[in-house]
Amino acid sequence: MDRIRSLTFRYSTGNMRDSFVSYILREKNGGYSAVIIPDGVGEENACTVTVPEVFAEKVLSVLKQYHVGRWNSFHKVNKHILDGRSFTLAVHFANGKEIYAHGYMRYPKHYREVRDALNACFMRLYVPQE
Repeated sequence: MDRIRSLTFRYSTGNMRDSFVSYILREKNGGYSAVIIPDGVGEENACTVTVPEVFAEKVLSVLKQYHVGRWNSFHKVNKHILDGRSFTLAVHFANGKEIYAHGYMRYPKHYREVRDALNACFMRLYVPQE
């Protein structure tokens, strides 16, 4: 894994309106911008902040720690559950490599740890929008 150019991580938390969490990190003007939408907050109230490269390095260290590169091409669905939860992860690196994974009630190894670590990183940046 190389320097992150962009990362999108989104997961559902239920079946109600705005029952999802979404994090987007994009390289921008020598730094990064982060878009944070916590559970229960609509996309129209997304929080967008500028973050330094060290933030992207912290996110990259989470991906490396839990071997998220192995998630690439993970596409598993539990067809027996109709009202379940899902996740999507897309990461693009400066060297041209990518990770793309998606699951519906099926998750790759260390999913919960990665989700919790990304929540901790991004939610430190969150400022509620009025």
